[in-house]
Amino acid sequence: ARPVAAIRASATAAAPAPAVAGDKRTISGTFTNLKEQGKIAFIPFIVAGDPDLATTAKALKVLDACGSDVIELGVPYSDPLADGPVIQASATRALTKGTTFEDVISMVKEVVPELSCPLALFTYYNPILKRGVANFMSVVKEAGVHGLVVPDVPLEET
Repeated sequence: ARPVAAIRASATAAAPAPAVAGDKRTISGTFTNLKEQGKIAFIPFIVAGDPDLATTAKALKVLDACGSDVIELGVPYSDPLADGPVIQASATRALTKGTTFEDVISMVKEVVPELSCPLALFTYYNPILKRGVANFMSVVKEAGVHGLVVPDVPLEET
């Protein structure tokens, strides 16, 4: 199967039961609720590891407490082509301090159970391919990640 098809298949095969209205712990449940209420989503974004992972963990909890509907957590990457200069600088600071994907996942595993909203990871395609699609999907699912944003998947792979 093509890589993106494999990602979708892995996510679908391992997915829990479909979300129902009122299920704020899933992205689809969150959007269903918001649509029913005529509201728009508040989805803040932060880069993991900037200034450090302990602060990132605290920030995730604060964003949740402030009413985030979904939180998007950027995994720092050395070639963040889809990001603007502010996020690129944040990712560079995190990488300079030694933040790794494994460190981010470890922190996510600890924090997600304390959140009332779903967490989506923003990452790039190369780190997924580097780890293997099935392995990557298994790791992020086990960590409690609810969704992925992968901005650089080639169009022909979708």
